[in-house]
Amino acid sequence: MRVFSYNLLSSSLSSPGYFTTLLPANLLPQNRYVKIIDKLKVETGRESVVCLQEVSRDWVGDLQVFFNDENYDFITGLYGHKFNGYMGVCLAYPRGRYKAKKIWNENLADTENWPRREKESTGLVKKAFDWTLKPLLNLFNLQTKRSNNEDAFDQSKKRSNIMITVQLEDKSGDNFNIGTYHMPCAFRTPQVMTLHSELAVRRSMELAVGVEGGFILAGDWNFTPDSKTYEMVTTGKLAEDDDTYPKRAGVKWKPNIGEGVGSAYMEKLGKEPEYTNWARIREEPEFKETLDYIFYSKDDWAVKNVDEVQDAGAVCPNEKEGSDHLAIAAELEMKK
Repeated sequence: MRVFSYNLLSSSLSSPGYFTTLLPANLLPQNRYVKIIDKLKVETGRESVVCLQEVSRDWVGDLQVFFNDENYDFITGLYGHKFNGYMGVCLAYPRGRYKAKKIWNENLADTENWPRREKESTGLVKKAFDWTLKPLLNLFNLQTKRSNNEDAFDQSKKRSNIMITVQLEDKSGDNFNIGTYHMPCAFRTPQVMTLHSELAVRRSMELAVGVEGGFILAGDWNFTPDSKTYEMVTTGKLAEDDDTYPKRAGVKWKPNIGEGVGSAYMEKLGKEPEYTNWARIREEPEFKETLDYIFYSKDDWAVKNVDEVQDAGAVCPNEKEGSDHLAIAAELEMKK
């Protein structure tokens, strides 16, 4: 089977005021959409399973019509906010090749049993504070906000990112799960990305129990191949003294994803693409790194081929590319 993954760059996030060094014509949503559809037409012609991220509400209707015309089922999971176009993830598969047996459209954070904080004291001292000093502190904005005390567990629990997972059955009767996810962009609190990465893989493993073909999980993961988070996802290991390791007094957390997952490009080429995201925000330095991956359950799939990620030529979006991300694709064969 062939899987194609692409972060479209939301139609609400390509403002010339954001990408100040790029040609405004290349940032217009209508111009970008044409380039995106050209890529999607190639994939529907190949009967690929298509995983999309940063699909905005303004685009989701047109994409629904497009995929329907291509004889595809199209599943949406939008969860964003007004500023990003209420963006989310989508998954499409060809009706003529696959039949959906189950569909999970989940707020990933809601699938976890997050550790609870110890209850605050309710003694006389606290009650006296609440009735006397607290109102005065609030009046003069001297009360420390609870959000300032939030740790990675609190922040991870509040995330609304949706993971779509579909159990597909092909014409031979073989079943497998395929999912897509857009990792929270939380570079300032990398422990949040650790928690959500581990949870996305663990949840995919849970949903694939009893499914002969295991799972494939594609998307924009917002971590680079040299990161400790990538290492954890692909090996199942993370040192407790690492900065990305989530910690809270009284909570013993550790990765629970066995030996991790395989990565299609790494398996086939011995390395990840040179980059899948090439962007420049305002006058900041260019960002040119790999953030997108096609992961899979190691015991269930063999990677037959991967598409070459060709050089975009310049910072994206540009005349050639409609997004600031480049698409990735792989052909996998189920192990029997």
